[in-house]
Amino acid sequence: MMQFEKLTGPQRVAILMLALSKDDCVDIFDELEEKEIRSISTAMSNLGPIPSYIVEAVCNAFNKPDIRDYDLLGDVSNTERILRRILPEPKAEKIIDEIRSSISTTIWGKLDVISEDVL
Repeated sequence: MMQFEKLTGPQRVAILMLALSKDDCVDIFDELEEKEIRSISTAMSNLGPIPSYIVEAVCNAFNKPDIRDYDLLGDVSNTERILRRILPEPKAEKIIDEIRSSISTTIWGKLDVISEDVL
């Protein structure tokens, strides 16, 4: 069960970005360094289902209580959609490729430690 208190800063910002409009996302991302955008994007792609009570708590923490009050999904597809809407194409593509690469590496790394008998 997801708990607001246990969310990291990048996770909280990622949830906020999923809930915001395109224009609001652009305004925020314009203020961030590329390293911060990568961190938030990675967090966004790994969040999974986000219950409405978490969305509400995050929005309230950022003084945006009227944004959304329904469940969201933080995954690679939604992260890609947001990045392509708000970043220049080469920058979005670079971050998306890094996220996909890290996921692929993580999956193969996990499978590598499983015994052949189990597989």
